Amino acid sequence: MTPPKASQSAWETPPSTPRSCRRIPSTPPPLRRASSEPLLSGLERNCLRRVRSALEADPDAARLPLMEPRCEWPLCAAIRLGCSGDIVRLLTQNGAMVEVTNEQGQSPLQRLSSGAAKQVIGTQFADLTSGIDDGAEWMCESIAQYELGVAMALIIAGADPEARHGDAGGEQCSSLELARRAGKEHLVSLYMQNPARDLGCRGHLLTA
Repeated sequence: MTPPKASQSAWETPPSTPRSCRRIPSTPPPLRRASSEPLLSGLERNCLRRVRSALEADPDAARLPLMEPRCEWPLCAAIRLGCSGDIVRLLTQNGAMVEVTNEQGQSPLQRLSSGAAKQVIGTQFADLTSGIDDGAEWMCESIAQYELGVAMALIIAGADPEARHGDAGGEQCSSLELARRAGKEHLVSLYMQNPARDLGCRGHLLTA
């Protein structure tokens, strides 16, 4: 019996070199995370208007930890991101407690005093001083004024420069000691006066 005729294409010899195929990645590309917390968005942009709007929408936002991208108290995030004294003051006025600590055990005043945020703050002021004569000197003075303003806002809200918490190395020390180590004489002078004694303000230690 003669086999049924098949189409010519069915009997063609396959190509000696296989056709190339597009490789599909085994894992999807990482997605860009959008901030889901309005307060965090305002802090990241150092925007007083956004922070105020977030607090008006959620009056408890300053009292509760931020959950993304890490579990962090808003006041700790504000210091880490180099937010203005006005933003720090607004957070404390809306219930943010000054003796909360970050994952290294540092309070907001300790982190400010240790100079850990110096790179972030310095970058902000470097953009302003670009092309200005004596820009480096002006930047140092501006950073000092910034740190004094933020420190004073924290102290008025109850932060104690002599309160001892953990630092990045796990040692219990005060903001005054950290300021001395970092050579921040402007903060040392402020802490030696310790306006918190006159104000009678004291915070409560919380750890995140």
